[in-house]
Amino acid sequence: MTDIETLELFNEKAAEIIDLLQSELSVTIETDANGMKKTEKLPDEKSLKADILNIRMFIQKKDAISFDKMSELYSRINVPQDLKNRFNKLRYALNYYLDKSSNVTISDTSLGYRTSKILESESGQKQLTNRELMDIYIYGDAAHCDKSKRKDFKKIDSNPIFRSMGKFHFTSILKEIIRFINETTSVNQEAIQYLFWQQVSQESLNKVWDNTEDDVYAELL
Repeated sequence: MTDIETLELFNEKAAEIIDLLQSELSVTIETDANGMKKTEKLPDEKSLKADILNIRMFIQKKDAISFDKMSELYSRINVPQDLKNRFNKLRYALNYYLDKSSNVTISDTSLGYRTSKILESESGQKQLTNRELMDIYIYGDAAHCDKSKRKDFKKIDSNPIFRSMGKFHFTSILKEIIRFINETTSVNQEAIQYLFWQQVSQESLNKVWDNTEDDVYAELL
């Protein structure tokens, strides 16, 4: 693929997952004398897994439109430095978000949910980053099954409360990734236009200088 075709493919695939960005997410868990009551508003499994297959192309390093490969593309294409800086800023912000701690903790025997970081004295518990939680769902269930991630996914999925909360947080992470993808499409579109006119200008110039039927340019030289 040419650089323009890669940029266009990124934007085309981004358009296929934009609907998830507009979806409303909520999970409410209430307990009373009669037990636990849970209400949730989450995407259905079929549409969510379809979105995951597309989102993987943006986060798996080997894919042509992954942020990693797009970074290589922006480093070599002849576009204004401002466009390169805007892309790099978005990529950095996405990775920063993914490496932040989530509210989900996990150990060999249990799961937890907390809004503060785990203390060093709380041995055995691991606070998952957004990236780690995302990988558990993608590579432990939706895409292909990594043995250790499948084990962690089953811990979450086997608990009715954490099944809903885990899916809520996972979908929230996907929405944030899509937000970054969507913002990147604007940068890509400007880069596409710049490269297109650059290419047209070069082709037009080549036609002028390669025109053997016009002796005017030969006389000038």
